[in-house]
Amino acid sequence: MSMHLTYFRHNTYWSLIDANALKEFKFDMVITLIDDAYSVWHRISNRESRERHGVYIRLRDVFVWRTVEIMMADMLATVLGIRNYVIAIKHPVETFFKLMFTKLPKAYLSHPISHVRDNGKAIGEINEFARRLRGIVVLFEPTTIDELIIERNWTNGRRTTIDRGDRWPVDNDDSEYPIELREDEVMEVTARNPVTRRSLIQDQIMRRDFRYIEQSDMVIAYRPRYGGTLSKGVFSEVTIAVNMGKPVYVYWPPEDGDIAENPFEYVHEYFSDAEELLGFLRSQVSTQ
Repeated sequence: MSMHLTYFRHNTYWSLIDANALKEFKFDMVITLIDDAYSVWHRISNRESRERHGVYIRLRDVFVWRTVEIMMADMLATVLGIRNYVIAIKHPVETFFKLMFTKLPKAYLSHPISHVRDNGKAIGEINEFARRLRGIVVLFEPTTIDELIIERNWTNGRRTTIDRGDRWPVDNDDSEYPIELREDEVMEVTARNPVTRRSLIQDQIMRRDFRYIEQSDMVIAYRPRYGGTLSKGVFSEVTIAVNMGKPVYVYWPPEDGDIAENPFEYVHEYFSDAEELLGFLRSQVSTQ
């Protein structure tokens, strides 16, 4: 069954869900599909320009609406006694199939993003590793949502256009580029909170990636110190995973420095060879 749990119109949220009625269907799980906020905003804006329903949604509203939708799905899943999995639609189709119809373990792939974004070799290497992992586990991938580029473009030249080349490349992306955002709306989502010093975009990135970790059985950290620079994001995610009691497996090749100097505590195991890590994961899955 496919549906919206919440609707947003004229600055108002509402829901038509009757949780008691849905109990009769005996669902196995709830899956909340999410997408890049700029892609959602662009689709709604284009539809409105054609169909003229008399509504307008700001970019910030898309971010907040997504949060409300996830919250409602969590509440519904609690009432139904099942799990709510949050997953971006830019994951490969096979990921959705495996999540719904197999008992494969679920894993979150933590890897450097910001400091390797301009490194085509690194991106290709990470994407290839992710492709191989998908054959072993149900893989949640952080770059299936890539919204920090809004802030990156604004900071580097006050640019409000999202081009396909700005985004971390994924195979399952049918968004129409370029996407022209409004300057005042970009300023809203990139402005720093005076207390936390983080933007709305940064807060959502942290919460989403931590959600991926929470709904995973393990975390696989790929080259946390790629090129000799420690990824703050990977460090944060590994720390969160350890605190949640999740198994964490780290790939740390010799070219990234002495593995004895790693900053992590209580990681389950380190691997200096990617093939060894993949083989280990296959053996773990085969024994379940």
